Amino acid sequence: MRVQWGAAASGADYNWTAGPNHLAPRWYKDLIIDGNTVTSGDLAFIMFRMELDGTVNDFDQAIVAAHAVWPELDPANSMSAAGGYLSKSIGTAATNYNLGVWTLSAATTTNNKKYMVSVAHRGGGGVGSVCGQGYDASNVAAGNVSRNANLFGGTTLTMRLMIGVGNLTNSGNTAAAGNDQKFSIKYKAVTLGV
Repeated sequence: MRVQWGAAASGADYNWTAGPNHLAPRWYKDLIIDGNTVTSGDLAFIMFRMELDGTVNDFDQAIVAAHAVWPELDPANSMSAAGGYLSKSIGTAATNYNLGVWTLSAATTTNNKKYMVSVAHRGGGGVGSVCGQGYDASNVAAGNVSRNANLFGGTTLTMRLMIGVGNLTNSGNTAAAGNDQKFSIKYKAVTLGV
């Protein structure tokens, strides 16, 4: 996927790991498996495979891929989101990206990786944890990370898949109008009986 920024964006609100609010762009859709809409009461596991395209090197960037029940909300603590995380600074070699897992407004990362595979689960109205394994350019496992989400809520909320783009930092080399981000995200979701 290639995303081009229509306007400049800087500050903590455009950094997925900072600030009380998330104003960075995001896309989301209902999670549907075999024609059934998954709810926050269902025991569900979502795996993401995330990789940055190093040929696009416009600014210090970050990307999240997550499940969320309120992805349209701006307050970080209200989104009830957890998933995978990608980031890179300008000039970083393709084998040295900082990849990991993300919840609310914080990421736990590992560096010197080519791509990240993360697994996030939720069910019974809560979000448990998300774990990830980084891989190098030879597809060899090279570092793992995890975060507890500890989020709770109702059991009838619609679960959504969300992708968000933004800045790696609050200031400095941040997105300008016309800047691009390019990345690949694949996912697989399953539900189990509760």
